[in-house]
Amino acid sequence: MKIMKLLISCLTVFSLFLTSSIQALGQDKTEIAPVKFLERVAIQGKNEYTYYILSQKVTTSYRIEGPGKLYVNFRVGLTGDSFKSKASAIKIVQSEYMVKTYKLPELFADSLKAKNSFINGFPTKIQKFEIDVPPGKHTYRIYSTNEDPNVYVRSFYQEYPKPVWEDLIPINQPSKKEVRYVKSKKVLEYYTLTKKEEYKFSIKDTSQIRLIIRPSFDNKMLEDTKINISLINKTTGEEQSYKFSSKRANDIEFVNDLKNIPGKLVTFYVALHKPKNGEDIYDVRVLSGVKSAVIRMSYNKKLKK
Repeated sequence: MKIMKLLISCLTVFSLFLTSSIQALGQDKTEIAPVKFLERVAIQGKNEYTYYILSQKVTTSYRIEGPGKLYVNFRVGLTGDSFKSKASAIKIVQSEYMVKTYKLPELFADSLKAKNSFINGFPTKIQKFEIDVPPGKHTYRIYSTNEDPNVYVRSFYQEYPKPVWEDLIPINQPSKKEVRYVKSKKVLEYYTLTKKEEYKFSIKDTSQIRLIIRPSFDNKMLEDTKINISLINKTTGEEQSYKFSSKRANDIEFVNDLKNIPGKLVTFYVALHKPKNGEDIYDVRVLSGVKSAVIRMSYNKKLKK
């Protein structure tokens, strides 16, 4: 791939934090390269820095194992006599099911003494975003909303200690349901979710929560179904929905329930802010796709506040 060089006399950082802040003792930040990208751009300051051009159609993809924090630095290429960029946006897709849009404000030009043949101009100052990466292996796909390929990205990653999970007990009394593995006969206890029956819990500090969900299939349902689960902060009114697909599981069964079959499990990780007024109450419930599901929840007790 062709490498273009841009001359920059100074590099400054303007930081904007858009995700919940979970501070943990981890390794130092290290620069990471995408596994897939459109094209590279080399920016020369005191040292040479490699950026990657974003596209509307071609993904810039990073594969990361959490937990940790992903730092993404963006610059916009200016053309002609422009001294600042137009406001735009970046779309980031996490492992297919979580899509977030980050707004890029107007960014002013960085100092430059020479023009470049590709952009006929020079890049802006840096706009920085931070993304909390949950435990497990994830793929982050980054796209620009601009038609012109004039947005560049450079990324870093800081790994956190591995989590230690402990059961999160609901503060209400949702009905329980047992799931049994066919071969080992091991039995696990879940809680039932419906549109009317929720799983209610509270937090008093910055928290990292794990949700393990299995939809409940009856005989009339298709083999593969799409489910929508809602997490609502009852204190603030904020709501996050989680959409996913699941199939009937072959290796487990419900205890004392021959009419329904558990679905394959799906795991979500949620980073929650420290409550402003001492305590926040949350509800988890089914929105659509199935009449009911079963859930187990836990929190990371090793999280450093």
